[in-house]
Amino acid sequence: MKYQDAFLQAVSISSSGPPRALRDRYDVGLFCPSWDARCRSILAVAEVAWDISIVLELESDDPEGHRAQNFRDVERFVKERSGEVIICKGESVNTAALWEKLHVALRGAWGDRRSSSMFIDYSTCPRFYSLGSFAVGVSSGRVGVVDFFYNEAEYTKTSTEGEYEDYPFSSGRWQVVPIHGLQGSFRPTAPKLFVVSAGFQGDKTARVLSREDPHRVSLLMPIPGTVLEYDAEVRARNDDIVRTYLIPGEQIIEAAAGDAVAAWKRLGKAGLERFEEEDVYYLCCGTKPHSLALALRSITTTHPTVLYNIPERFNYVPVVPTGRSWVYKIRDLSSLLY
Repeated sequence: MKYQDAFLQAVSISSSGPPRALRDRYDVGLFCPSWDARCRSILAVAEVAWDISIVLELESDDPEGHRAQNFRDVERFVKERSGEVIICKGESVNTAALWEKLHVALRGAWGDRRSSSMFIDYSTCPRFYSLGSFAVGVSSGRVGVVDFFYNEAEYTKTSTEGEYEDYPFSSGRWQVVPIHGLQGSFRPTAPKLFVVSAGFQGDKTARVLSREDPHRVSLLMPIPGTVLEYDAEVRARNDDIVRTYLIPGEQIIEAAAGDAVAAWKRLGKAGLERFEEEDVYYLCCGTKPHSLALALRSITTTHPTVLYNIPERFNYVPVVPTGRSWVYKIRDLSSLLY
């Protein structure tokens, strides 16, 4: 899929197994090893290197020790392929402190260069840090080429005490914060539109919307999903939102769960927003590719605010990679580097 809006152009390329669309070398790379096995997918890429790599070391472990082992393996791989490696250590949910460390590292890595190339291993890097790095890099002119690497996965339902079988990705109440570089503008007297990338946690999404009290709500649905059964499930889990906010069919759009560029194109063609009349907010509750689509839409329009949900903690959920990978190749056409 290829799409262009304003000064950004993007292409999505999928493949079975290791990606075939990466560059041989990037100026900067961003990695975040975790307990999720998808962070190991980069280890199978034979021809790729970075001048400077930034690796986030999150202070969160799983009962089986996957995060610690994955971090050691990814760190070793990146050190073999990079001129310099910077480690940023912190808690994922302490966004202010960890973003400050990451931002300092990014500024140092970009230096005085304009239109540098950047690689983001997106599968396991939290949206707050990956999308923030992308948005700040592009808006400052420091980055002109960004390749996002993403791997699809199936998720295992688990049962927790006092809860039904579910996907417990996180625990506790969500705190909603804007992503750096995507803060948008604020008009307190204007009615609010929330465009939500929908996912499995429809109940928590509904609580966020209740607190925010939007005038209108639109949904971006991950359909078709990574697995066929996910289509009916994501509809069911967000049905209360559709009924509560009386969302008409034309305000619900669908795009493949793993195709960020197709979702961005659908958002552009649908024109859900009334920018002159409303404060527009994009709420990331669905797939990471759809969150990237919202970020692209924000950057190329009148900069609606893109919101990230910070839980009290992230939970270990077994993940099984499907073997299908994506590369989203994004170009700033106004930059000197194509």
